[in-house]
Parts: sequence; C-alpha cells; structure tokens
Amino acid sequence: MTDLKEADVKRAVEDYLQLLRNQKKLWFTRLNSGNAFKEFGGRRYRIKLCDEGTADYLVITMDDFLYEETTEAIFLEIKSAKGKQSGKQKEFQAEVEEQGCSYFVVRSLEEVEGLLE
Repeated sequence: MTDLKEADVKRAVEDYLQLLRNQKKLWFTRLNSGNAFKEFGGRRYRIKLCDEGTADYLVITMDDFLYEETTEAIFLEIKSAKGKQSGKQKEFQAEVEEQGCSYFVVRSLEEVEGLLE
C-alpha cells in the first residue's frame, strides 16, 4: 500500500462513491463536523455541523434480496496508512454500531471497493 495522504484517499473514495451514486447503486453524503459561517443580508451566521467524531461518510445501500429490500447504513472513517482514530471517533463508532449500523476505518480506495462489492 502506498503512503497516501488522508486527503488523497478521501478524494478517491468520494469520486468512487459518486460514480456508484450516479449508477443508482447507493446514496452517500460527506459528513463534516464543527461550525461553518455564512454571511446573509450583511449578517454573519454560525451553522452547526455534525458532532465532533462523526465519520467522514454515510453510505446507504439497498439490495433486492429474495424480493425484499434490505437497506444498510455504513459509516466510513478515512485514515492515512498511519492515521489513528481519536477518542471521539471511537465513541461515535460505538454509538452507531450499538444501533446496528456498520462502521469501517478505511485506508484506501481498494478497501472501500471490497466493502461495497
């Protein structure tokens, strides 16, 4: 595995997820945490984003298995080859797994491709 930066892996993963979304194979969104600021009408507004520790992506897949639709929520946390989860990220992982969702720390596009096959 090459030592790609986390931003490079995110870019590749997002391009791949967008391709699958365009093919109507899944739906996804990028989850950003923290705050954003927007100016409107001469005033500046703070917009609260996701909580700290939230995964980078939420992917919704749907399979038609024996005439029943099965929907799965998958959270993807992107890391570089040496990247580690923060404490808040581990808490988020435990919370969504308790709810029956899948959570994966991935370090390459190939890992994501393998998960979504």
